[in-house]
Amino acid sequence: MAKKKTNKQRDFQKKKLKVGKSNNLPNNFTDTSFKAKSITLPNQTLVKSHDDKELAHYLAMARHHSPSTRKEILIHLDKHLPSDPAQYKEILKNVTPLIIDTSPSVREALVTLLDDIGLRHPTFIELHANSIVLFISSAMSHINTDIRNDSTKFLRVILKYGPGIIVRSSWVKILKNYCQLLNWHLEQAKKSLVLAVNSSSVIVNKKPKENHLQVLAEFLKLGTSGEKEAQSTLKFKAIHPLTAVYMFPATPEPFGQLNLYKKTELIVSHKENEEEIIRDLDSINCEDEHTRITVFIQHFKKPVTDGLKSLIKEGGNLGKEANTLLTAVESIV
Repeated sequence: MAKKKTNKQRDFQKKKLKVGKSNNLPNNFTDTSFKAKSITLPNQTLVKSHDDKELAHYLAMARHHSPSTRKEILIHLDKHLPSDPAQYKEILKNVTPLIIDTSPSVREALVTLLDDIGLRHPTFIELHANSIVLFISSAMSHINTDIRNDSTKFLRVILKYGPGIIVRSSWVKILKNYCQLLNWHLEQAKKSLVLAVNSSSVIVNKKPKENHLQVLAEFLKLGTSGEKEAQSTLKFKAIHPLTAVYMFPATPEPFGQLNLYKKTELIVSHKENEEEIIRDLDSINCEDEHTRITVFIQHFKKPVTDGLKSLIKEGGNLGKEANTLLTAVESIV
């Protein structure tokens, strides 16, 4: 009994602490500590791969303050285009603003990059065509002459890989920008709405003008006769000649020109409300070819024709390009 009583008293005795030594654990102590181990699974979607991190680094460098660095980044991206199609969205999102870059070498490298992306994945250029056109429009009306001169180089690439969506969604916008780019005044437009640049900033070099006219000719051809050519290439085997009439249309809103579901009608030019007409041109739905031709004839054919006639007088290669385009414009009816 005396021994048990002594052992119970030991449990309630205050033990002296010694420096550098831990307390003795009681006999009934339970260890609750644990160790966690990480499990690595292959192809985890939440973990970025080395290629993704490297691509993000290069895309961030595309906004570098040095023009030479931006150029080298674009060249590197062009030579090392990823095999994963999902990465092209980030590439286009980060390099598109360089359309209005002040460095000519950067813009030249960007044209090459966009062209190579279109060769590999043309659908990505078409998917991002609307956002790219916004920067092209900004370049066509930019205060810097060199940026304006290179603007149609990017437009040529977009027309090459995404022609359908451009002529349907940006028909009026591109034509108005061309009037501003080439100093062609819209007919009956007031001074506050004249889409023209100052005479001091008009293109002096003829070479950019030749490129502008070539791209404009391609743009007008796609917008006014592209659907006819596409329909003519369709080959129906062993069927009735009118089978194409009963097939599903290849373009959205094939009867949009009839305005069946819209209150607004196609805008017709009148002198008394010309200001409203210029502003409302952007609201016209140019999904179908008939509407595009009507809009061009009513609002753009005369200023384009007058501008081309003045360019023909300059002669040389520029005069030849203008004469060829004038013939195509006059055939649009």
